[in-house]
Amino acid sequence: MAGIISEGESYNQIQGMIQTASNLNKQGEENKTRVERLYSNRKN
Repeated sequence: MAGIISEGESYNQIQGMIQTASNLNKQGEENKTRVERLYSNRKN
């Protein structure tokens, strides 16, 4: 039984890490877009 519980916990941890990673990815994309927009505005 203990093995099943710890497997479930590590599964949840992995899911959490994946969620965090995809959130960071999304933030990075948004920041990149923002920076590119600022940069192109400066050139004009």
